Amino acid sequence: IIALGGANYRQNVAMLDDDGKEVPGIKGYKYFGCAKDLPGVRELFQSKRREEEEENQALTFYKKFTNQGPAYFGDLNETDGKLLYERQAEEAG
Repeated sequence: IIALGGANYRQNVAMLDDDGKEVPGIKGYKYFGCAKDLPGVRELFQSKRREEEEENQALTFYKKFTNQGPAYFGDLNETDGKLLYERQAEEAG
């Protein structure tokens, strides 16, 4: 189909509603118009939002610990003269 100039249906293209917002849905099911306001559908989207928020909170917690420099892990302690002095004092004392 693509070779003949048709649409590529394999790519994931976001479906947009009349307002230009992405249509919410899960696993290929899309809800338009008033169907988004039905009780079961509304709770489905609310639970999905809660899961995304919890995932984002966990990700932000672990992001604090990424990209830490060598000083965070104590690798620069050996270049500092204090550690050498303390070790010599222990051995002498």
